[in-house]
Amino acid sequence: MSQNEWHRMENASKRSLRGVTYRFAQWVLSKRDPMATFLGSIPQEAEQLEVIFPGGIPERMVRRRLRMLAMYRKKELKSQTWKWWGATAASIPLFILPVTNLPLYWAVYQLHISRKAVKGATKLEGLILEWEKQRWGEATSLERLPQTENGSRKRDGPLQYKASKVLAELVDPSSRKEEAISDATVCSIGEEFGGKEELLELVQRARRLGWGRDIHAPPDSAPVT
Repeated sequence: MSQNEWHRMENASKRSLRGVTYRFAQWVLSKRDPMATFLGSIPQEAEQLEVIFPGGIPERMVRRRLRMLAMYRKKELKSQTWKWWGATAASIPLFILPVTNLPLYWAVYQLHISRKAVKGATKLEGLILEWEKQRWGEATSLERLPQTENGSRKRDGPLQYKASKVLAELVDPSSRKEEAISDATVCSIGEEFGGKEELLELVQRARRLGWGRDIHAPPDSAPVT
C-alpha cells in the first residue's frame, strides 16, 4: 500500500469503506506484540550491535536479560509460528467459499510477523553466543580490559555494551518500580537516541497489553556470565 493511499484512508469519512479499512488496520497494528516488533527489527546482515543501558545498572544484569530474552522469546515465537502456519492452512478454503477472506489475511500477517521475529531472535542469540565465545576464548579476559568513564568495558566484538548517564537520568531506574514510564520521558529518550515515534508506539502498545513489568524477566537464580 502506497503512502498516499494510506493518507487518503486516514482522512476518509469514518463510514466510508476507506475509513472502515483504516480503523481496522489501526486495530490490527495495535495488537502486535511489541517484543516481536523489536526482535523483527534486528537486521539479519548486522555484524555488530550497540546495547545502550542506563548507567548504574550492572552490565552483567543487562547481558543476562538480553540473553534470556533471546532464548525465551525465540522458543515462544517458534511455537506461535507453527500455530499460524496451521491457521493459514485451515483458512485457505475460504478462497473458494462465498465468505470473507479476512481470517486468512490475518493468519498470513501474523505468520509473517512471527517468522520475522524468530529470525531476529536467532540473530541476537547468535551475536550473544559469539560475544561469549570471544570473551572466554584466547583473547584478554574481560577483567583485564580498560573501563570507560561510565564503568563499562572497552572491547571490540559483535555486541558493544555502553552505559549511558544521560539515559539513567531520563529513565531514573530507582523510580520505575513505583510508577510506569511516562510518554514525555519516552519522547525525551527518543529525541536523545533516535526513533522517537517508533519507541513511543512500542511503549504505548505494551501499556495497552498490560505490561506493567517485564513478564519475561529471567529468574534470579539464572546463570550469569
